[in-house]
Amino acid sequence: MIGSLPKAFELQGLCRLKEAVAGSGTKQGKPGMIPAEDWLAELDDKIAGLERGLGLNRKTED
Repeated sequence: MIGSLPKAFELQGLCRLKEAVAGSGTKQGKPGMIPAEDWLAELDDKIAGLERGLGLNRKTED
């Protein structure tokens, strides 16, 4: 369990980063940042790899 903590913290941080950058649309009338598709795909791959490493199952959002 202790060995999984750093990965869990990294996963949490990456998920927060993705939410902050990609967001869920506009906030207070201001458009959010639009990340490059390849950067966002790389971030998704990193998140998925950490989830697999921690034994978590994630539903894909398409």
